Amino acid sequence: MANHLGRNSKLIKLHNRGLVIRKIIQNPMISRKEIAEQTGLTQAAITQIVTTLISQNLVIEKVQKNDRRNTGRQPIGLYLDTTFYRIVAVEVGRCDITIAILDLSGNIICRDIDKNGISGIDIGKLPEVITGMIRGLTEDNCVDNNQILGLGISAPGPINNKNGIMLDGLDSPDFHSGKRFEAPYDWRKFPLSEYLERELNIPVFADNSGNISAIAESWFGAGKGIQNFVQYTVGLGIGAGVIIDGLLYRGEDDVVSEIGHITVNMNGPVCSCGNIGCLELYSSFRNILPSYYRKKNLPQPDLNGMNNWEIVGQLEEIWDKAHSGEIEALGAITELSKILGIGAVSLTNIFSPEIIIVSTNDVGRVDCSLLIKPIREYVKKHAFSVIANKVTIIPSLLGTDIHLIGSGALVLQELVSSGDFFQKRQGVA
Repeated sequence: MANHLGRNSKLIKLHNRGLVIRKIIQNPMISRKEIAEQTGLTQAAITQIVTTLISQNLVIEKVQKNDRRNTGRQPIGLYLDTTFYRIVAVEVGRCDITIAILDLSGNIICRDIDKNGISGIDIGKLPEVITGMIRGLTEDNCVDNNQILGLGISAPGPINNKNGIMLDGLDSPDFHSGKRFEAPYDWRKFPLSEYLERELNIPVFADNSGNISAIAESWFGAGKGIQNFVQYTVGLGIGAGVIIDGLLYRGEDDVVSEIGHITVNMNGPVCSCGNIGCLELYSSFRNILPSYYRKKNLPQPDLNGMNNWEIVGQLEEIWDKAHSGEIEALGAITELSKILGIGAVSLTNIFSPEIIIVSTNDVGRVDCSLLIKPIREYVKKHAFSVIANKVTIIPSLLGTDIHLIGSGALVLQELVSSGDFFQKRQGVA
């Protein structure tokens, strides 16, 4: 009984500590009194937590500036200390690999980009490429290793968050051909986090891009303060991240919400994942190009002969034309939006979220607000009415940096949820 009580007490302390850190990060200059009112914690508990956070160089106290006519005691505000610790964020994308250094408020200080991306690089060389880029960026910006709180990684495909292992694909063969299919990016169960932790001497955490996007919104975006929402990530690939009761829903083995790989056509073509007629086959932004060319009465583009950068470049041009009011460009985007609406209906019916936040990936300067109205109308028409009437569908405001911001937030999330984070940090370093 004593052991159970001890474990429960530790979990409660961790939960309370996480509440306080998150309130300070998301509400700069918040007072102890305000934290108490918003969390229900006692002043004594808050003081104990804040004292520890100050000793760890995470939080700073500062007297709030009140009306000069107020001669009473000036309240003391708490805010994140962004001067010491840094977070390294890595976005492993289809088109490029981006490394960034962030402060603890999610602000990007500097970055470096390798234009190859997964599509243009030998997967076996990926760890060396990432390691070299990180070392170069930290050295160029005079960031010492003991300043780095942790490294967060965002990548497409199934990833085991706990062990930072990039998983392989399906274990069963396609029942039509007998051929075994892998995930869109076959990581061969490579322990990327373990490798980088050993090489760089810092804690490393990894997650798939859908989950990373949801974490970014929960910490710094439209999901702040929302207990139940879905992040719908659309682009060359289609995915989702789900927040339930304020926590990221991971499922078994961290493989969950693969909305891009639900079957929408039982008679459709075979997807790269091995399934038949997946949503991603029809809703990937690649499909905008043939639709647009058809509407313009132009010869169809050879998508197989184009690399991701060429596809993205043309997509950006079409998006610019749509914002300028070109009918064909708007028509192609709206056409795709209705197909994306199929995925949004499934997410609505399954999770009954308060909001669905739509964000883009791998497509550069694309304003996803053009997608919102058609998706919203499709959900309103086809989702279960009691849910559809309540859910709000909105665009993300974090832009193309959402995966870097989310990778930083992943490290912060580990910080607030792990009682021995600093012991691990010291042990690694």
